[in-house]
Amino acid sequence: MANVEAVQGLEDVQKVLADMAKRFDNLKPFMSEAINIVKNRTEESFEKESAPDGTPWTPLKNPRDGKILHKSGDMEDSLWTDADKRSATIGFSMKSEDGYAYPAVHQFGTENGRIPARPFLPIRPDGELMDDVVREIMEVFTEIANLN
Repeated sequence: MANVEAVQGLEDVQKVLADMAKRFDNLKPFMSEAINIVKNRTEESFEKESAPDGTPWTPLKNPRDGKILHKSGDMEDSLWTDADKRSATIGFSMKSEDGYAYPAVHQFGTENGRIPARPFLPIRPDGELMDDVVREIMEVFTEIANLN
């Protein structure tokens, strides 16, 4: 299971950022754009009830009114992002009273299969960002860099 708090291995993006850091004093505009791409893909998953690759989420065993993973809306509403001149972070602040991390459980499912994975973050099971998201980020970085 990937660590939701620290997705690593974005070597191409990291190399481009290292080169950009030599040219720009402040990488916050790049970081803000990158995390907005990830956030938008995450929000689309909740809206479409599907993984970022378009795979529909497993239906609920006991259907109810409303969308999957929207029982109260608290999880999606707890989505947050942050960007500064060196990093970009996305996360969920929602936990149960006993510290149960609902977002991670729904992203990856449980080992016993009782709760199926219903991925919403655009990361692969190995913790890497999905290839199309990396490409989109790289395109945006190139556009911003060429404007400056």
